[in-house]
Amino acid sequence: MGWLRRKREPDGPAAAATRAGAASAPPLVPRDRAGIERLARVHLAPDVADRWLALLRPALELVAAGPDDAVVARLGGRPALPDDVAWPVWEGHGPLAYVGELHCARVPAGALDVTLPPDGRLLFFHYDGPVGISAIGTGRDARVVYVPEDVAAAERAVPDPAPSYRERLLTARAILTWPAYADPALRDAFGAEDDDWWEHDVTDEAFLEALYDDRQPRHQLGGYPEPIQGAPQHEAAATALGVPWGDPAVAAEARGWTLVLQVDSDGDMMWGDAGMLYWLARSTELDGRVPEFGFTWQCS
Repeated sequence: MGWLRRKREPDGPAAAATRAGAASAPPLVPRDRAGIERLARVHLAPDVADRWLALLRPALELVAAGPDDAVVARLGGRPALPDDVAWPVWEGHGPLAYVGELHCARVPAGALDVTLPPDGRLLFFHYDGPVGISAIGTGRDARVVYVPEDVAAAERAVPDPAPSYRERLLTARAILTWPAYADPALRDAFGAEDDDWWEHDVTDEAFLEALYDDRQPRHQLGGYPEPIQGAPQHEAAATALGVPWGDPAVAAEARGWTLVLQVDSDGDMMWGDAGMLYWLARSTELDGRVPEFGFTWQCS
């Protein structure tokens, strides 16, 4: 299906320049209310379009920062950690890789429908070790470290054998997001049974193809996740409950989870086969506190 397509990106200076240029180009699919509404009304009946449009949620697309842009987030490079904070590890496998960080105070006020901590930094780590080793479903292969604004921190080298990545400085661009084909919000809004789900207007292939956006990388803060396989909320919920993904309790639990940060494969950051990392939290905890994070990742 077109909405699941992923392309492996080349690496190197020329490719990086191409990606930087693409990040500043207009999106291939509208991300503003008027543009999205025009698209929906072409493909959906009026009442279906109204219900689908009511599900739209704000997010911040994280794109390469220009010289005059506010740097909201960073991927790669070296993290600054307090002296008393140990480098996160996955016991029995080794240190986690430093993926990047978010400067909470630099997130534009009112840009999201969840509330992050008012200041400080959220640092994101993930185990990027040998292919075939994964702790999906256990929560052991990722960590989030919060460093308060008033706590001294010093830059620290990435320990071997964890990989380090080229530094990328990112600014934020306001967008609107919609729930993907397997998202709990979409299923709840339209209430189709499993046997009928793929016959519904909102899962019609022509509509999903119209929504497919080939921009890469797709780094994002808040809003709905862009899945490569099923809904990331289900995977986070199963991990939190400590039950298999098919357990009946997972569907109800998944409704309470929302995306915090999505990190796409990007040059020397290659998550499996052109995959995506997702950090999520329960919506009830995104009220200015540092939440208990869930994590999953997907690839083609």
